[in-house]
Amino acid sequence: MKCQLLRSLIYSAYEPKKRRNEKKKGKDKERERERERERKKKEEKRKRKYMIG
Repeated sequence: MKCQLLRSLIYSAYEPKKRRNEKKKGKDKERERERERERKKKEEKRKRKYMIG
């Protein structure tokens, strides 16, 4: 009985943190995608600029 109670307490303490970390990873991935898009846009602009010029 005590063991089960302890396990549930530990689980309830660490589970939200785990979820938060997963959310952070999702946000990091989104930021990475955003950076990638921006980099590609800048690269395209640079290519156009030099091709015309």
